Amino acid sequence: MAAERRVSPLSGGAQLLPDHTLAEVDRGAVPEPDVVVVPAVTDPADAKEARLRDWIVERHRKGAHVLGVCAGRSCWRPPACWTAGTRPPSGPTSAP
Repeated sequence: MAAERRVSPLSGGAQLLPDHTLAEVDRGAVPEPDVVVVPAVTDPADAKEARLRDWIVERHRKGAHVLGVCAGRSCWRPPACWTAGTRPPSGPTSAP
């Protein structure tokens, strides 16, 4: 599922063609998703991502689970858990 039904290149040479669009979900042409997987986005706060953010919030409001997939951070802790001047250990850690 994506904003448009078009081929999107992925890293490693694979290509992805979504079966459905966000608009099809909005108009009830396909069922509401149980899980929404959000890929890494370069600038998620950017104005051009507003429509997608709103769509994800609405899916969550309707009961979908939201899974964010990050690509490239070496630290899995949120920055609020960092100790000033040091980097936290790499790998999964639990926030305090």
